[in-house]
Amino acid sequence: CSLPGNTAGASQTVTGNYAGDARYNAGSGATLLSVNSNGATVSLSAAPSTINIGGTTTITATVSGAAGTPTGTVAISGAGGSCAVTLASGTGSCVLTGTVSGSDQTLTGNYSGNATYSASSGTTTLTVNKFNPSVSVSVMPNSTNVSNPVTATATVSGSAGVPTGTVGIAGAGGSCTVTLVNGTGSCNLTPTVAGNGQTIMAPYSGDATYMNAMGSTSINVHGITTRAVLDIDLNGAVDALTDGILIQRYLNGLTGNALINGALSAGATVVDPAVILSYLDSIRGQMDIDNNGQVDPATDGVLIVRYLFGLRGNALISGVLAIDATRVLPADIEAYLATLVR
Repeated sequence: CSLPGNTAGASQTVTGNYAGDARYNAGSGATLLSVNSNGATVSLSAAPSTINIGGTTTITATVSGAAGTPTGTVAISGAGGSCAVTLASGTGSCVLTGTVSGSDQTLTGNYSGNATYSASSGTTTLTVNKFNPSVSVSVMPNSTNVSNPVTATATVSGSAGVPTGTVGIAGAGGSCTVTLVNGTGSCNLTPTVAGNGQTIMAPYSGDATYMNAMGSTSINVHGITTRAVLDIDLNGAVDALTDGILIQRYLNGLTGNALINGALSAGATVVDPAVILSYLDSIRGQMDIDNNGQVDPATDGVLIVRYLFGLRGNALISGVLAIDATRVLPADIEAYLATLVR
């Protein structure tokens, strides 16, 4: 007789039972039979087949075979996402979210199998792109002298949240790195090459959501051979109403905007109060005009301002020398101040 194998399995027992007759008793015998599941074909498709990171695509799975319509489920995974299809009439769909960027990433569909069909799998591909950000960069001031730091500010924006990462600033012989916080950040760039209209490049590193991108701006960098010690705002001249005021405010302890407000010349190339403060700290010892070992706004500061306003002789020193001053002659003080303004 013909026995249909309806249950898949290896080495299954097939039993034959003899009913007996008038001469023989009933009896039985057995043998083994392996019944293989039918093979199923799994096909997948993704629509759309290209998405942006964090976007979704619909995965359609179709399972077919020669022994009727397959049932069961197909588990879909790939591109950092997963979903499950429950077959109806051999097909079904689910929505997958792509969280890992890459071109032609493999999506795998694993069919669970059923009583008729063995487990099997199929694949398709999905491209997940990062978003394209916008990078802007500026330098302040955008005109400076060689070796004078400027503040470079980079801002990165996009349509898929706040970008993270870094922006490398480079140009005019200098470089610095911005670490983005809330999409923006600044660093100090020190140009070492003179020239007008030099390009400052700002390559963005990208992150898990945004691709690499580039921004740029320009800067004018002037060469300078000498700097007068008391040219605080570095405009090429020493002036009582700018440099003199900056010095007096510094000696009186002012910092930040209180140091520079209204005291920078129109041609100033150093405008950052932190940079100006650092420079004044570096020349503080040279501002001991009366040479008493201390720098005081009521003595040295006044001597500097009077000199810059053109006072000479006794009009320069009258009433402003420290008790312990060791440089007291007008001619000596004038000669020393002259070394600080040329």
